[in-house]
Amino acid sequence: MMKILIIDDDQDDQGFFVEAMQEIGDINVMSLSDCMNVTPFLDSHHTFDAVFLDFNIPGINGKTCLSEIKAHPRYKNVPVFMLSGSVSEKDFSDFFEAGAQRFIVKPTTHAGLVNSLKGALQHLDEKPAKDNFVIAL
Repeated sequence: MMKILIIDDDQDDQGFFVEAMQEIGDINVMSLSDCMNVTPFLDSHHTFDAVFLDFNIPGINGKTCLSEIKAHPRYKNVPVFMLSGSVSEKDFSDFFEAGAQRFIVKPTTHAGLVNSLKGALQHLDEKPAKDNFVIAL
């Protein structure tokens, strides 16, 4: 069974994410609503197969949180997918340079979310490339 962590402050988005992952397959999803305690949380859990991280979260923002995850010894090679409804080209570049696996522009439909997440999960073992970094449907 695949283990996924979602970090998103929007409880509705967390629910949509869990529903979409369950539709995709046998996937165990855990969630956090912020990054304030991400390091102790990661310390207390076995390694996840992937992390999905919202770009716009209060407190410690997505960029800082990505850096904390990538600095964790057990998570430096775990794929982290960034999520956001809106972002600039500079943000895409910054997240690519910081080690994110892909950037997913949050779709507005359930079917779009399922398709975006399926696409992301197909890239778990690939080295990110700038020319296919953004997943948008």
